Amino acid sequence: MPLILRFRLPIGATGRPAHGRLGVALEIAGDDSAITDGDPGRIKLFEVTERNAAAEEQEPRLLAIFQGTWHRRPGQRADTFAVTFEIGAAPDERIPPEPAWEVRGFEPECLPFVGGDYFLLFFLNRKFPICFPFFVASNEGDHLEIQAFAEYGLESSPSKLEHPSQVLNLPIRRNGEVQTTDGSRYTDELVGCAVLYHRHYLARGIRKLHTAEWHAESISTLLPIPHPNPTPDPRRQESSNFQSYAALPADQKIRVVLREELFRELFHHHQNAWWTAPALASLPTRDEVIRHLIPIARNAAVNLIRDRLIDAGFTDPQILIREQLDASHALSDLYDKASRLEHVTITFFTFFVVSSPSLSTVGRGEATDAEGVPTQTLMVEGQEWDYWLPTSFPIGGGTKRVTAPIRVRAAFFRDVATPPLPRDQTTQLAMSEFERTITKAAQTIGTIILHEIAHSLGMMHECLVVSSASSTGSEAHEERLAAFIPSIMCSSAESSPADAQPFFSNQCKIIWQECFGLSPNFPTAPLRNRSWATGTWVSTDWSARNRPLFAQRISGGLGTISRDAGVRNPYARRNAEDPFADGHTPNPQSGNFRP
Repeated sequence: MPLILRFRLPIGATGRPAHGRLGVALEIAGDDSAITDGDPGRIKLFEVTERNAAAEEQEPRLLAIFQGTWHRRPGQRADTFAVTFEIGAAPDERIPPEPAWEVRGFEPECLPFVGGDYFLLFFLNRKFPICFPFFVASNEGDHLEIQAFAEYGLESSPSKLEHPSQVLNLPIRRNGEVQTTDGSRYTDELVGCAVLYHRHYLARGIRKLHTAEWHAESISTLLPIPHPNPTPDPRRQESSNFQSYAALPADQKIRVVLREELFRELFHHHQNAWWTAPALASLPTRDEVIRHLIPIARNAAVNLIRDRLIDAGFTDPQILIREQLDASHALSDLYDKASRLEHVTITFFTFFVVSSPSLSTVGRGEATDAEGVPTQTLMVEGQEWDYWLPTSFPIGGGTKRVTAPIRVRAAFFRDVATPPLPRDQTTQLAMSEFERTITKAAQTIGTIILHEIAHSLGMMHECLVVSSASSTGSEAHEERLAAFIPSIMCSSAESSPADAQPFFSNQCKIIWQECFGLSPNFPTAPLRNRSWATGTWVSTDWSARNRPLFAQRISGGLGTISRDAGVRNPYARRNAEDPFADGHTPNPQSGNFRP
């Protein structure tokens, strides 16, 4: 019997989701006389191309390598041998709890800190999350095709074993129930696992079949995403109600108007005693310090908002400060009315932001009503649907009636904005320390503002997908399962580490690209983030693997972030489950080496 690599599904529950991600096992069986006991070797996992799939990548894409040692021992019957594989953990090395990120010999191409899609692979009695070093988009079809290959010999001159595994078809497109930020739910066609690609644009309003009666409740409803380009998918029978963003005049492109009070709120106005500490004796007066820092805070927030919008494809954004607007500017009077909570009609891509010290949450999105907005009838999947929405369509050139602007409780970040006083009473705080901390706080405020803007542009919190593994069917996935460093649309964005300056996820960018004809930046390079050299897996531990990645993605590096600040292992085990490899017996998984 030749050496065989084979995939199989969980025992007793074919296709059972593991918190929404399919768990499969890879096993080793049979024999190969080319292998000598003690040979170094490896098993490589690839995503391969589906036949006749012109839209997919044509070259196999490496997902992970399992480094270790082959063992060939006499079998139970005469003249037979059994081949097993020992992953590269030293005999005295502690085997970490599953999932097994920290096992030496496991070399994923994509570490889990970028919010990418993954599946769980049960191999050698361990659970390995396999992150995809690419975004799982719609051009992948209905499945990803996974195949395993085995090698023996030195990595510099390997010999391939003859029989790869069968191709595993991993389903990626399915219907799923999504929980929104306002508590309502909807079922949509989704692509991907940890980060979801919605097939529809999400709007607050009501929809009904054209022949049905209206109901009174306003909920989150699905709006078809017609491509703004001239050649939409012919399989989709949906009206084109979105105009290309690039075709809009300058006064209809994205504009964000802030008030300088957002940054004044960062200072301890009511803690005058703090400013008399000996550590501040060498600084100018309190008022002079504040006057110096406010422009720094303002520029930090403005630059971050502008950079993230451009990264998402919103070209030519205008980030304005109300106090710097001329009285004759078209937005001056509108902003003042909006800040007084009056009804103001503004273009779709215009956003006003005010400070709200009494707000119960850190941020709250703009409030709109639907007064005067006509009903729209769209053809969706061959049926006519009536939509009643608080925004006029098409999006380009559309207007919205704002009853309250975006509100931010900037004072929430005062502790971040203020450097800690030295315990040594003789140490003096330098102005550079104030500049550093105020920049962090202002950038976090910018992230909150972007978060609320994205809500107005159809985004929900990421990863709020109802878990089918829940006994009640009502449990939503926790966001920590999706990303080590959260994206802008994670609900915990305001409590993320102060050094993390997140971007919009590919999920948001895909939707906006299809809605508005944007050309966003898709950072594929960070997804393939293996940083250690070939052959160094023996000496490269977990901290050495992830340190370069943190240095790339977080300003200030890993040393400034503590786990207490919200950084958690995204694959920490949540609930007790039957060990996949063992089923209900204590026997080890087939192909696992036993000394």
